[in-house]
Amino acid sequence: MPAPIYPAESDRGAKLLLQTKSRLEKNSSLLKSRPVFSDCSISEGFNCLEARVGSDSDFIIAEKLVQDFWDQQGWLASPDPARNSPSTETLIAVRDKKKWAEFRLVIPSSDRSAKPEYPSANGRKAKIAIVMDDLGSSYEDALPLAQIPAAIAFSILPFQTYSADILRLAEFYHKQPLLHMPMQPVDYPATNPGKNALLISMTQEQIKASVQSALQSLPGVIGVNNHMGSLFTTRPELMRPVLEQIYQQGLFFLDSRTSKDDISYTLAREMGVKACERGLFLDNLRDEDAIARKLVELCENARNGKSGIAIAHPYPETINVLAEKLVRLSQMGCEVVSIQEFCQ
Repeated sequence: MPAPIYPAESDRGAKLLLQTKSRLEKNSSLLKSRPVFSDCSISEGFNCLEARVGSDSDFIIAEKLVQDFWDQQGWLASPDPARNSPSTETLIAVRDKKKWAEFRLVIPSSDRSAKPEYPSANGRKAKIAIVMDDLGSSYEDALPLAQIPAAIAFSILPFQTYSADILRLAEFYHKQPLLHMPMQPVDYPATNPGKNALLISMTQEQIKASVQSALQSLPGVIGVNNHMGSLFTTRPELMRPVLEQIYQQGLFFLDSRTSKDDISYTLAREMGVKACERGLFLDNLRDEDAIARKLVELCENARNGKSGIAIAHPYPETINVLAEKLVRLSQMGCEVVSIQEFCQ
């Protein structure tokens, strides 16, 4: 008979696993189904707990809950690549350079064969696109994003300290660059959209000149999306000259949809401008668990025929989730593609 998984209440690794199990049970409402817990073999002589979940979306959220909880408790969650697979994630709890416990997250293979993650007539994966807004003021924010091996688009604010440098970074790492055009929000001037912003007080000629100046500052961008603009994008007489400039340059327009009264996507389509619109924001809540859930929601939306376009921001929390979780989306039946595929 194997030794008990939890030999004593004083065992630090055993206590951690008991607390981890409790944490997942308390947050089970975030999952589609409650995880099923069991002991697992102790191949290296320390405590081990296994949790089985029913879907890849639950896999992503549960894994993030465990990693965040261990970090809060001062434990390092060290992955074990040698024992990981598409259906298993093994995390080792490390403290003081010693391994104390093992946690395994499993999607049973029988569940996968019985319930395919994405029904599709042609077997293809659903497509999603992620656009990273607000780049330009910090090179340090952009570099780890550029190094994520996925087709994340870079939307760059004009005339910022590092705008030109980040454009070159995007080109080097093959990230599609967009102009993130500042536009007047409802609460202007309390909220300042930034340099070269389009304001409702401008004439059409001034608007065209500002758009052209911003485009010239970032040569090679393939599209434009609005930065703020909750007031400006509701005014068709002001958006028309913006869209005319975009059309003349052969670019597309991504409507960030910062207002329920936004008319810019509809107007662009009427004018024959290549256009698309945002489906959701990934990080309205700067919380890694919430961002991971939004990533799952984006994939599920795309699989169900809804918009697969997400806009995000260069927060540390967002960067961490994208770096860790994008690989799992493939197992959910979703593929990250260039934003240009949505905006033709």
